[in-house]
Amino acid sequence: ITTMDSQKGTVKVTAKEGSASMGGDTIVTEEELGLPYYPASESKPGNSFKFESSKEKNYSTIRLTADDPAKVVDFYKSKLQKTTVSDLSNSDSSGSMLTGALSNGGSVAVSAIRKKGEQKTEVTVTVGIQIK
Repeated sequence: ITTMDSQKGTVKVTAKEGSASMGGDTIVTEEELGLPYYPASESKPGNSFKFESSKEKNYSTIRLTADDPAKVVDFYKSKLQKTTVSDLSNSDSSGSMLTGALSNGGSVAVSAIRKKGEQKTEVTVTVGIQIK
């Protein structure tokens, strides 16, 4: 079953295998992520995604902060295990991608990117958890 709320821009899909919700008023909580939101960040409306089934859970949310991308990566690096940082900087933006693991075994990817001329860093936090 797929439903779409054109007023809010939310798409929800429900099947016997699980459910997904994206865009619009979809909210991913800190509890679902297993991580705190970056301090002093604000949600980028319409940019969250969640998928839940009996086998896995996947969550993604985008937030905005005035802080530099490196500060964001340092914040999350201290909260993850087995971390790797990759430089995502190019001629149009500066930033990094941090990958790592949660203590529950979930995999995490955090990207922090600031486009040239922008005042805000876009922080994308994505978490995948396998259910045993």
